[in-house]
Amino acid sequence: MIKTLKKELAELAHSQYRRIFLYYFLVTIFGGLLPVILVLMPQMIVSYVENQESFNKLAILIVILTTIVVVFSGISTYFKSASQANSLNFRTQEYLRLLKTYLAVDYEKLEDPLWLDFLEEKCSCLDSDNSGYQGTLNYLMKLLPSLVTSICYLVFLTMVSPILILLVIFYVIIAFISSSKAHNCYFKNRTKISRLNRHERYYFNTASDFNYAKDIRLFNLKNELLSLIDFEISGIKKIYRQISFHMFGWSLLEVLAMTILFGTSIYFIITNYSTNQSLANMLFNILVLTSLINLISSNAETVNYFVRGIKEVKDYYEFRDNLEPEYSTDKLHNINEPLEIEFKNVSFKYPNSDNYVLQNLSFKINAKERVAIVGANGAGKTTIVKLITGLFKPNEGSILINGIDINDFNLKELYQLYAVVFQDFNVYAFSILENISLKDTAHSNREKIVDILKREGLYETISNLKHQEDQMMLKYIDPEGVEFSGGQTQKLAIARALYKEGTKCVILDEPTSALDALAEADIYQSFSDLVKDKTAIYISHRMTSTKFCDRILLFDETGLAEVGSHDELMKLQGKYYELFNIQGKYYKKGGNGNEGLL
Repeated sequence: MIKTLKKELAELAHSQYRRIFLYYFLVTIFGGLLPVILVLMPQMIVSYVENQESFNKLAILIVILTTIVVVFSGISTYFKSASQANSLNFRTQEYLRLLKTYLAVDYEKLEDPLWLDFLEEKCSCLDSDNSGYQGTLNYLMKLLPSLVTSICYLVFLTMVSPILILLVIFYVIIAFISSSKAHNCYFKNRTKISRLNRHERYYFNTASDFNYAKDIRLFNLKNELLSLIDFEISGIKKIYRQISFHMFGWSLLEVLAMTILFGTSIYFIITNYSTNQSLANMLFNILVLTSLINLISSNAETVNYFVRGIKEVKDYYEFRDNLEPEYSTDKLHNINEPLEIEFKNVSFKYPNSDNYVLQNLSFKINAKERVAIVGANGAGKTTIVKLITGLFKPNEGSILINGIDINDFNLKELYQLYAVVFQDFNVYAFSILENISLKDTAHSNREKIVDILKREGLYETISNLKHQEDQMMLKYIDPEGVEFSGGQTQKLAIARALYKEGTKCVILDEPTSALDALAEADIYQSFSDLVKDKTAIYISHRMTSTKFCDRILLFDETGLAEVGSHDELMKLQGKYYELFNIQGKYYKKGGNGNEGLL
């Protein structure tokens, strides 16, 4: 624990917020002496009254003491606030540092619930002012002045009787044990609490997300979501109830120790008063005693929060220092031609699963080739896209990009090679322009974006908006934010892929599922015309993309079932032929057989 605290303080000392140490010193001195002065004030005033000093002297004393209290209080409060502001900035800096690392970790971990629970638990110390990372600094700032105050009080009580020091030590031990037992109980249940918090947050965000509003109302999901939220909260409450019951028993022992200390101390104080002590001194000793007891009681809790915070920081450091970014070589291949992609005996299974999604898969996509990957849902089509783009790594086999193993690529260069429209693409609360370029307005090529929108047939809709392509989307930020229909949103996502600079391969992963087959065919045809100089991959369970593709890869539950052009597979009269005819009869513009749309 000392090692962890030293590490955090060392990081603080090397940051731009190291002036916090000066604030600590000033708060310790002025904040530590302020309670002592407040305890001394009644004693001095009563002493003046007992000695029948003049009213003017008494008034001057009160003014001097009040001035000292105001000055000490002002200095302590100001630098305490400054210290908390700097510790907040320090935590925020660490949070951003973690976020940068988090965004670069192996993508597979982000789809692993066990790893997400682990992340929630270990990084919870960055959640708030009173959690581990910042909490340790804030609690340290509370404890340092309390230490000065306690030393002063103990010196005063020693003058009454040295036996009181032993009783104080006894009470301190009981108070700290009582508090630590409750915190240890919390720590044992920390993993459960983190998991329940993650579940509850998901249900709450779902219930408050506009994207789910129609489903929640039309399918009457309100009660179901509220019951799920209540279930997770009930689990959290049950754990905290156990902690509270555990703490109650130990708090009774603390009260007993406090009673013994207080009763014995009062006995010695009254005994001294009856022999050789003034009323002012007796009042002073009683105030010191009660203040010390309150200080010990409150600081026992603070110390245990401080200790718990250090434990959380220790766990966080172990997690952070082992949170290695996804491996990425510094070597650049400077690929300037369309991609050739080859799978060689590739097998893949998701984390914590024994079932392979793909097994011994081999195929090749030639440069500038248009390939349709089709098949039933669950056949692994989207998984193939994630493997091609480097988001997942195969468990076995290799993937070659222009003859180079995908693991030899710099990740930034690899990601730049692809423009992908996933079926679960996101729209951001940016302007339409920024949603396409994913850059701010000043760094967006407006002419290129307008040209793409016109080719997609979306510009007419956008030109009728109040701010045209500068119109904000969604209503999270701007109340006038526009929300597109499903088909318009998918065209926007495709425009984003077409806009991306430097891409050598374009992938559409079922982005047109909200469109009917006629509109989908038009989108694919126009899209194909726009990416003539690139390799293009079309993922779909519908056959609208296949006729204008050079080759078709048909997947079923067993893997890659058929490969060939549309004409070749139709002549084969296998699974592709069957699926094409089943789908085609519903979308014909006219004619018989395979004429018309498909």
